[in-house]
Amino acid sequence: MFICDAATIDSDGKVSVLGIFDYLWFYNFPANWNQLCVVLCLSVDLNDVGTQHEVIIQPVNEDNCHISSPGKYSFISQNDGNYHLITYINDISFEKFDNYKFDVFIDNKYSKSFPLNVKKKAISN
Repeated sequence: MFICDAATIDSDGKVSVLGIFDYLWFYNFPANWNQLCVVLCLSVDLNDVGTQHEVIIQPVNEDNCHISSPGKYSFISQNDGNYHLITYINDISFEKFDNYKFDVFIDNKYSKSFPLNVKKKAISN
């Protein structure tokens, strides 16, 4: 699970990724980021293969306050129980430099989080 600039999945299921990152630098706050891509490599129990599952991705700040609406996605797990989810988040706003994260829930159960550190860039003279 990671954040990047862009990602695709080919017809054989291979994921190609461009520009993985876990931090952003800004001169001023609040700051906006036009687009980021979230890639999740999901696995479900083999007993659940072929059934529909729901994924929620919720961006939050260090105080666990929501910074944007959650992304909600559905998928049907494949034969081996694995599924690659690629989604884009557009126009996300950061009020201050902070340790943000994206909480992931699968079928309404917390699965994991991944960080995005937003840092203040020093103005050089």
